[in-house]
Amino acid sequence: MKFKVYNVDYAFDHRKIIAYDINEPNNIHEILKNGGITEIPLPNLVDQPAGVYANWVVKMPRIIEGDINEDGKCDFNDLEVMSSEWLVSSNPNGIPAGSGNYLASDLNSDGETNFLDFAIFAKDYGKSE
Repeated sequence: MKFKVYNVDYAFDHRKIIAYDINEPNNIHEILKNGGITEIPLPNLVDQPAGVYANWVVKMPRIIEGDINEDGKCDFNDLEVMSSEWLVSSNPNGIPAGSGNYLASDLNSDGETNFLDFAIFAKDYGKSE
């Protein structure tokens, strides 16, 4: 598996970009942002059922965990996003059924926006980068 970042000319260029297989979430790989290619070995696919391959997550972790809209501060605007996704569940790939979008406010990545996520948000409320 190869990943390449072509352009990071935006506000998030100071963040790490990480990738991991959803079946091995602790085996995290950092992706270079200098235009180089990061090559990550795939697991042995010989014994996998037909059509089953690795499912990778590539993300840029937030500096402030509760900054849901990623504008550099944790404030009422983030709470507004959280309230619009309150108690919404996502499928295992992190996509709410029928919405075509992910749950930005699922801060603990458990597949639902709930009080566990609100606790993370509340801890960071008022912080800014």
